[in-house]
Amino acid sequence: MKNTYFSGSRSTWAVVLIFLLALSVRLYWISEKETLYGDELTSLCLAYNQPGWGDQTFELNRVYTGEELRALSYVDRQGGLGGLAEDLAALHIDNRDLSHASLYYMLLRCALTPVQTPSMDMLKWYGCGLNLLIFAVSFILLWKLLRRFFPRDGLLVCLVLALAFLSRASVNNTIYVREYALAECLMTAWAYWSLLAVSRQREGIPLLTVRFTASGAVLAALLLSCGYFNALFVALTLLWLLVACVRRREWRNAAVCVVVPAAALLLCLAMYRGFFNFLTDVRTEEVVSNTSADGFLTNLYVAVRVGIYIMGMYTFTPFVSLLLVAGIGVLAVHRQRLLMPERWLLACVLVWGVVIFFLAPWKEPRFVVPVFPLLMCYMGLLLVAIAQTMRRVTVVAMVCFTAFGWVEYNNLYLYRASERASLEGVQRLIVYASPEDKDERNIPKLLAPDMGDRQEVVVVGSTDDIRRFSLPSDTVIYVISSRGHQELLDYPGLVSAGDYNDWDGLYKYKKTQP
Repeated sequence: MKNTYFSGSRSTWAVVLIFLLALSVRLYWISEKETLYGDELTSLCLAYNQPGWGDQTFELNRVYTGEELRALSYVDRQGGLGGLAEDLAALHIDNRDLSHASLYYMLLRCALTPVQTPSMDMLKWYGCGLNLLIFAVSFILLWKLLRRFFPRDGLLVCLVLALAFLSRASVNNTIYVREYALAECLMTAWAYWSLLAVSRQREGIPLLTVRFTASGAVLAALLLSCGYFNALFVALTLLWLLVACVRRREWRNAAVCVVVPAAALLLCLAMYRGFFNFLTDVRTEEVVSNTSADGFLTNLYVAVRVGIYIMGMYTFTPFVSLLLVAGIGVLAVHRQRLLMPERWLLACVLVWGVVIFFLAPWKEPRFVVPVFPLLMCYMGLLLVAIAQTMRRVTVVAMVCFTAFGWVEYNNLYLYRASERASLEGVQRLIVYASPEDKDERNIPKLLAPDMGDRQEVVVVGSTDDIRRFSLPSDTVIYVISSRGHQELLDYPGLVSAGDYNDWDGLYKYKKTQP
């Protein structure tokens, strides 16, 4: 495919246009986002070191108003630089989230410093604003990496940038106030460093220099500090570099593969003292159990199904997905071969993605999205090869792909009001928390965005307190707790039991016992 019109300044303007289009899609969906999702609220309470997660729970038998609850959960108590320093110090010691390190929470806390009122809209924009900055860095990094991949093909560079940042997966990543956009950025940065390392090794340039080794250690530490699964990607790329060095008996260069991860771990501990807390997390046990013989084939089936679904609905449009399948068939029939630059990096990307799909399929796109921009380098090359025999269809597919970014279907993190039960007209909510159940005691965190200033909520630890803490004017008592709670289903006066959100149930009772 000729790319006469994608060279020189024209290519630069095309890249700028793609960036502006990707940015506008993100700004549009952030504006459409009505409130924050449950895990995003967790990000806020952890960044502010407030109640709502782990041992730091809401008090039993204390009545909170909606206004008080939001101020307690989503605004810094001390404020200013002193409050920022206090929260960063707490995050350095223990972020209360065993399954994640503190890097993202620290960055989010810095981004939220100007927020003085617990406005969901303001928190949304500041949180997503941080992700927009991260997206801009990711875009530049991938562009630089693509220029090394395809130095003479501006069209392919533009195509890959469009595939990577106009996909539903990447857009969802930006509008989600969690650490996965940061992981996407740092995954690309580490891939770029790895590519430089392999290139230097091939050209006979020493790798074990202070500047190059330190930059690798810092990038590795940052990548590990925004996702423990990312350690596998670091290990795979360093393993490839180690093998390349050993084959040529470059022992000094090979030492980089030991020095970088060792220094990275020390930096991880320097940033977050509880870096290895994940070893005691129940999710670590769940991940390990997926590798056992019991249920291996079942888990493999789930991983394959989820992988196909994510690639078809979040990475490409259905139209482009069909085109890729058809194109692979065309290439197979005509026995055309694709020149895959740096195939070792593609192997690392694929191995990492497959392993993560298998270990944690319940997370759907979250864990694997960070590596999608790198995967798009090869998908773009495949589409260009397909276009040699299916040019018109490819043009139509790319138009559909771009338009799909503006369609709400399968946009995961908008969290519309219609997706949860309405609390309108309810004066006091009762949250029932079973003894020692910290998740249930932290439910008020999820209620705060939906409550009016004068609405009230109280957490009780005994069913005997449900009616005692209801208001005299109540004719119906509204209780929120985990779904299918047998104690609440058996509690006298039950009128109905349904879902409040993705985690909790809403139970209604007559005020007068039957």
